[in-house]
Amino acid sequence: MKAVRRSFNICVIGAGGVGTTLAFLLHRSGNKIVAVVSKNKRSAIKCGRAVSCMICSDDLSVIPSSCDLVLIAVPDQSIRSVAKSLAAVPALRLERIFVFHTSGAMTSDALEPVARKGAKVFSLHPVQTFPRQNTLKDQLATMKGVTFGFEGPEGSRATAKLLVRQMGGEFLFIPKEAKILYHLACVIASNYSVTLVGALDFIAGTITRKKIQPFRKLLLTSIENAMKMGAGKALTGPIARGDSEIVREHLNAIQEPELRMLYKSLGAYTLKLAIQENRLKTEEIASLRELLGA
Repeated sequence: MKAVRRSFNICVIGAGGVGTTLAFLLHRSGNKIVAVVSKNKRSAIKCGRAVSCMICSDDLSVIPSSCDLVLIAVPDQSIRSVAKSLAAVPALRLERIFVFHTSGAMTSDALEPVARKGAKVFSLHPVQTFPRQNTLKDQLATMKGVTFGFEGPEGSRATAKLLVRQMGGEFLFIPKEAKILYHLACVIASNYSVTLVGALDFIAGTITRKKIQPFRKLLLTSIENAMKMGAGKALTGPIARGDSEIVREHLNAIQEPELRMLYKSLGAYTLKLAIQENRLKTEEIASLRELLGA
């Protein structure tokens, strides 16, 4: 088996939170960042300073021939056009280069223009959130032990594993046909958990000026319990007890249509979990289903 090289000359395309963070982690682990290219040249320069890179531009033609790995960290809708433009850069011998993108939803097929010219392609997505407000220092503090979802040909897997190891992460193989479900899991873990916190904050704000703070411990302990013992076994509350009267009172107390809809949807899935755990009597299930529209 051909040995996997230990370090790369890397070009970073896209100098936002994801691109800059991964560039820094790869630079810190001994790789050389030979070019940073971004639609926003100021972002490219800022990223370049963080990784000791002198070639910073908004033009792909600056990528030097020494580049042997390209990291594409641009919005999903731009990946295909970037790959097409990259395939046209005359200095690059693509048959000697690895190219990967960081999208959680798109597969490595988005890199077909460079794959057709011989590049070894894959997708490698960090299972982490990158708020725009975070400084690079703040973001780096969240990256230790982060999982990276890999999707791509077998011939790229060893290189992807090396990069993940260099960045201090955990490797997770994602079959191509499951990539969108993987992304859905990421969205529920990140976006919808934040939405729930927002709903809690709104309701708590009608009770106390401290808003969410008095409920912080309950929230974190409940999540920890669900992670430890499974969601069904961690369930508490009126639905798990079959208390349809309390659920009715909750619904009567909710004035906002969107919040009422959210409560019903979450309640319906909570009911499903409780049923799977054999927690409820038949008549309790029927009453709750009627209330929640399940």
